Parts: sequence; C-alpha cells; structure tokens
Amino acid sequence: MRRLLAPLALAAAFLPALLAACASSYEGFLKDGTSAEKLGPGRYRVVAIGNSFTDPVVAQEFALLKCAEVTLAEQKDAFQIVKADVRQQPGAMAGTTYASRYDFEIRTVDRASVGETEFKTYDAKALWDRLSPKHIRK
Repeated sequence: MRRLLAPLALAAAFLPALLAACASSYEGFLKDGTSAEKLGPGRYRVVAIGNSFTDPVVAQEFALLKCAEVTLAEQKDAFQIVKADVRQQPGAMAGTTYASRYDFEIRTVDRASVGETEFKTYDAKALWDRLSPKHIRK
C-alpha cells in the first residue's frame, strides 16, 4: 500500500507548482497575456487576458502595466482610461475560478497639461515601477 501512496504524495506535492506554471504571463499573448493596438495619436486599445489559472487581480495588473508601457514609450507621463470593458467567465476546468479579460481604450497625456477631466489620470512611471518587478521576467 505504501508503494502505491508514495507516487500520489509526490504528484500532490508538485501539483501547485504545475498549476502556477499554467497561469498567464505578461509577455505571452497567443492565448493569454497583453497586447496594445494604436488607434490614433496618443490613443491605444490595450487588452489583457488571463486564463482560468490567473487571478483576476493579476490580469488587471497586466492591463495597467501594458498601459504604462505604451505611455512611457510615447514619452508621456500619464494615461487615462476612457473606455473599459471587463469580463470574467467561470473557469473551463473543474477547480478553476475565472478567466478574465480587460479591454481598455486609453489616452496618453502629460499630467501638467491635463487639467480638469472626467477620467482618472494614472501616473505611468509610478505604475511601471510598482508592477514591473512583480510581473516581468528578466
């Protein structure tokens, strides 16, 4: 009986690591990850998709990180989310929670020239500095 239980115990010990490896990564995009599409001057559509092994908070952080990345690449210091579509669907496999999709339309801006606006202004550099060490592999 012990011989039968040993392989099961070993498999159970490695299961959390295996499932963590299945979670979405910031860099990937074939099925999940992030992308940005330029819509016009200073306007982008940013999409972040997390599979059912990815915590919805992580998928949201991927979206914000990609927003910060494109903003800084445009040499702007802030962005505003002018349109947001957030979807969460139950996981496809038993025991999984949700697959998340964050679809943002953003406007890159210079904070000094923003003034009064109906949209929240995010500091791109501060977001990048806070989230990139957590999600980007070096």
